[in-house]
Parts: sequence; C-alpha cells; structure tokens
Amino acid sequence: MPGRVVAFSQRGGSGSVSGLGNATTDALGAATAAVTGDEAGSVTVDAGVASLHDTLSFTVVPGVLDHIALTPASASISPGEFQSYTTIAFDAAGNTIGDVSSSATLSISLGGTCLATSCTALVDGSYTVTSTYSGETDTAELDVSGP
Repeated sequence: MPGRVVAFSQRGGSGSVSGLGNATTDALGAATAAVTGDEAGSVTVDAGVASLHDTLSFTVVPGVLDHIALTPASASISPGEFQSYTTIAFDAAGNTIGDVSSSATLSISLGGTCLATSCTALVDGSYTVTSTYSGETDTAELDVSGP
C-alpha cells in the first residue's frame, strides 16, 4: 500500500546501528531504511506499520584495523620470571577485531627478552615492552625487582 509510514527500530542484538526511523512506502508499497553499523555484533531491526510487524537480523562486522592495545599496561615481576601479554586489535570505532597476540611481535627495551607472548629480564629495572601488529604499536611498562 503506497503512502503508509513504516517505523524502523532496533529490536535487539549485541551490536547497534544508526539511521533508523520512519519511511513512507512508495508506489509499490515498499519502504526502505539505510542503516550504518555503529557497534559490531548481531542486530535485529523491526519494521512496523499499524499492527503489522516484521524483523530482519544481520551482523555488523568490525571495520579495518585502526589501533592495538597491549595488556597488561603495567606489571611487576621478579628477575627471571616471565610476564604474559595479550595484544587486541580494534577498528576506529573501538570495536574489537580480535586477539592478535599470536601474530603480534613483542620486544622489550635493552636487557630484556621476549619469547612469543611473554617477556622477562634478569636485572632489576623498569622496561618498556612494545607490541607491533600490521604497522600498529602499543607499549606497556614492566617493573623487574626482587631478591
């Protein structure tokens, strides 16, 4: 039916979209809503006119890599102990792309050693651990002190 107002709204899901609202049906009785993904995850959208409703479910996927985060941001260990690290990738909107620890490269300032996803040092001091993944970097502080 042409000329009817259809209300589009997000009904549920773990993601979010913008651009929903009202649209008027065209000569063929169709109404459309152009939405933009704001937060990655599943989304369910409801389309309703009068007492008629229908839903559409889809997934908003993360965008391209924007930055990484190395955790923990700071840690303390005794000399010779290893500290494990996790590198998480994010898009520009802060959506998690995923754990990229196995593909990231860890390095530590002079005097320390990193193996896979862990770093250590044998001498007391403050060290900077750097994670690098696809041209993005983040750092963490490692304090080494002990007997």
